[in-house]
Amino acid sequence: MNQTLKPFCNCLSRAVYLIIIVILSTSKLHAQLQEDFSDGNFTVNPTWTGDVNKFKVNSNQQLQLDDNTESSSSLSTESNLLSETEWQIWVKCSFSPSANNNTRIYLLADQPQLKESLNGYFIQLGESGSTDAIELYRQNGETESLICRGTDGLIAGSFSIRLKVTHDNSGNWKVFADPSGNENFILQAEGFDNQVSDGEYFGILCNYTVSNSNKMYYDDIFIGEIQYDTVPPGIDRISVISPLETDVHFTEAVKTDQAGDPANYLLMPGNIQPQYAFTDDEDPALVHLYFETDLVSGSMYELRIEELEDYAGNIAETLATNFSYYKPLAFDVVINEIMADPNPPVGIPEYEYLELANNTGFDIDLSGWKLLIGSSEKSIENSTIPADSYIILAHEEATAELSFFGPFYGFSGFSLTN
Repeated sequence: MNQTLKPFCNCLSRAVYLIIIVILSTSKLHAQLQEDFSDGNFTVNPTWTGDVNKFKVNSNQQLQLDDNTESSSSLSTESNLLSETEWQIWVKCSFSPSANNNTRIYLLADQPQLKESLNGYFIQLGESGSTDAIELYRQNGETESLICRGTDGLIAGSFSIRLKVTHDNSGNWKVFADPSGNENFILQAEGFDNQVSDGEYFGILCNYTVSNSNKMYYDDIFIGEIQYDTVPPGIDRISVISPLETDVHFTEAVKTDQAGDPANYLLMPGNIQPQYAFTDDEDPALVHLYFETDLVSGSMYELRIEELEDYAGNIAETLATNFSYYKPLAFDVVINEIMADPNPPVGIPEYEYLELANNTGFDIDLSGWKLLIGSSEKSIENSTIPADSYIILAHEEATAELSFFGPFYGFSGFSLTN
């Protein structure tokens, strides 16, 4: 060999050797997993295997159990993350879970066939009796060992819940949940276990009778590094329910002891403290305030809040927001436009809609208002018509196109007769 080429060839050989070593050493590593089924399938990006003929992606872009017999069905996909890892998933079961009707979320498993003997960790949703709670188990072969258990009865009825589970390098587990299906997570349980150190798969397992063979749903799956919360809570919006009752919607779940202390709230002008304050039973990011003195219609107020803490320990020392209270009178809100027959479309999206106009100089909170179309009654929640402005009411499918024209509120069903 030419002596001038020999050093180059040796360096090239070493480089190729190092590349091969790197490839071999990383071939079993999997990046974070995010899956919301928005591509309409579960066959690619990522690829799920198992009982693929027993599941479908429905029109809401959710993974749905799709069987018509009593059985157990599972799907799994590659994932081997465990240390300093966070799992999130949204789960819905349209029935009261039981020993025969339940689901498992396998955070880690050493084989893709989740109905067989394996080693790993799973979340159990559903049990016999009426005290169903979120449970975290370790599985060794066919032996299942409880690591920690959440609040009794939290999922005793049908539920739509979002879960978050974390596991650190030391083997500490934490299980969080938001029973409303949002991301206001509250710690449900914590425990320690490090007996299983590796696996290759994440997946779901469904156990069901005939009547519930298509009533389990899954969405918004995330597996990756722990997302630590370092941001203190803030005020999202204020809703005046009545002259004596005001709701404060926070940006995240807040601890009950501080949020439920009337001394932490001050209403200006007047230096008024609420008589009662307590967090909502279903939404931990919502606090109800009750006052002894009526708010005055047509007035502006400032609400100050002190020492509010979220469940990650972040403290908002002082929060303040301004809001107005106005009690609507007849004709303050009117139906301004009716589009009952948008076909053929002329310069606007092809959707039926109503437009409401606010004839006042005050924002009007529509929460609790009802729209009656024929015999169909529809409730409006968490929506406001800005002062001297409009809001469009239509089917929620029209959100993307009609919200371009201004404030929009969508219903799950909406139809106007021609």
